[in-house]
Amino acid sequence: MASFPKPSGLQRPEDRTARRRRLLFFLAIAVIIAIFKTHTLITGRTNPVDQAITRVVSPLVQAIKYTGDGLASLRYVFGIPALLRENSRLNRENEFLRRRLAENEHLGEENKRLHALLKLNVPQGFTGVPAVVTARPYDLWLESAMLNVGAKDGVRSGDLVVNENGVAGVIDEVQPGFCWVQLIVSPQARLAAITGESRSEGIIRGVGSHFLALMYVKAGSPVET
Repeated sequence: MASFPKPSGLQRPEDRTARRRRLLFFLAIAVIIAIFKTHTLITGRTNPVDQAITRVVSPLVQAIKYTGDGLASLRYVFGIPALLRENSRLNRENEFLRRRLAENEHLGEENKRLHALLKLNVPQGFTGVPAVVTARPYDLWLESAMLNVGAKDGVRSGDLVVNENGVAGVIDEVQPGFCWVQLIVSPQARLAAITGESRSEGIIRGVGSHFLALMYVKAGSPVET
């Protein structure tokens, strides 16, 4: 006698019964949770279901938090080399900017000096020769200086050296390409001088590194500081 397979769309009675039981079980749980939630909304008190969920979930939340903090710490540790490289780069940039700022300040001061020199009125019969200080003797630092001009530029011994503030010294020694200046603050320097208002005549010489003495003034002549 031949047998035929059962159609696949048909379920056995016991399968349908088990499925109904599962659906009823989940439906009952949903109804219970809804009842507790409604009770919480009405009374404002925490229901046993929320308390149970909180007790179960809290340790898991704490574990996740600690794990995240640990991973963040590891990320920071692994990022330290990059931070050190960035810090080194920023330090180099700051040093470069500080040097540029110092150079700009120096150029600004030099520009002011050049503008002051352009306003110098060279007396009639004299010729100005621009020069730059190139050296200072270590033993006479405040009394002498070397300039980058000499006999080939028309410089002669006894010529005056001036800057934006006035007379700075007298040419003491001349070579073809350079010369030495005896500064007016040198004790060996001597220059004729006239006071401002009274026009009293005398001779100045250096006293120390910041002062000049006016000597050989006619007795009784008024002298202003």
